[in-house]
Amino acid sequence: MLNASDAACAFISELLTASEAPDESAVRFVLEENQLSMKLDEKKPGDETFDHDGKTVLLVDAEMSQVLDGKTLDVEDTEEGPQLMMT
Repeated sequence: MLNASDAACAFISELLTASEAPDESAVRFVLEENQLSMKLDEKKPGDETFDHDGKTVLLVDAEMSQVLDGKTLDVEDTEEGPQLMMT
């Protein structure tokens, strides 16, 4: 199971707000050409969800949950500003 820090969920929430995403949308992790990426999506049955301030902000399906098992999503300060990081 993926662990997501409060800071990571807050960061994703800010991204959703800034992009004016629909209220029912959240970020979903997907594998594209062996690269982990994010896309906007809506909750599907069986999704693991992560919330911030009562709103679902992150979705992980069963397959990605296995891929990300034991990983932690957090925010780190970089020279370019805050970034999501997976450890």
